[in-house]
Amino acid sequence: MSETLRTAISAFGASAKAKLSNPGISGQPEDQLRRPLETLIHWFKQGCEICRQGVLSGSSSSPALVGTSIANHAHLRRCHACGSWWEENEREAHVISEADVLGTFKDLF
Repeated sequence: MSETLRTAISAFGASAKAKLSNPGISGQPEDQLRRPLETLIHWFKQGCEICRQGVLSGSSSSPALVGTSIANHAHLRRCHACGSWWEENEREAHVISEADVLGTFKDLF
């Protein structure tokens, strides 16, 4: 099992455990698992294996830093392997479109 898959499944498990063990959340268990499962599936639709692994690990294989938006508290990164643009903030990272890049990081271009 790849490290990216292992990390993503671990995050899913932590999210699902939090949902299922919270007495303040009502509904059937399958309803409570919907959002964590959608998040897990969405993660694997973004970028490529190389940039997903780099984003998770913060290693040297991480997508290259292009710039920072102080106003949005976000970093813009670009994968050298697939060309995906990544917006990274304090809590998460996700792929964004070129239009979003030009809108959010317009000071860089």
